[in-house]
Amino acid sequence: MPELRLLRPGDEAALDTFLARHADTSMFLRSNARSAGLTDRGQPMQATYVAALEGGRIAGVAAHCWNGMVLVQAPEGPRRRGGARGSAALRPHGDRLFRTVGPGGRRA
Repeated sequence: MPELRLLRPGDEAALDTFLARHADTSMFLRSNARSAGLTDRGQPMQATYVAALEGGRIAGVAAHCWNGMVLVQAPEGPRRRGGARGSAALRPHGDRLFRTVGPGGRRA
């Protein structure tokens, strides 16, 4: 089972290294992280990022964005990467979730 951890300033390089391997399906995650960073104050383009770590490396990531969207890059699928536990970890203060978006048309 992967370890789930909130990403914070200083994790940008590790996040981009992971997302670059999935560039065709990580456009919004990469753009938002680059333009707004990893600190979430609820402003446009900001998000709370949670990574699934395996062997100390990012193996999946979910970002709960300022507009209620959750962007996901989990190549092995959400069940393997922590599933509902990952969703619960995104916003411990209870913000409303509007929609999830991820590769392969996985939307809820």
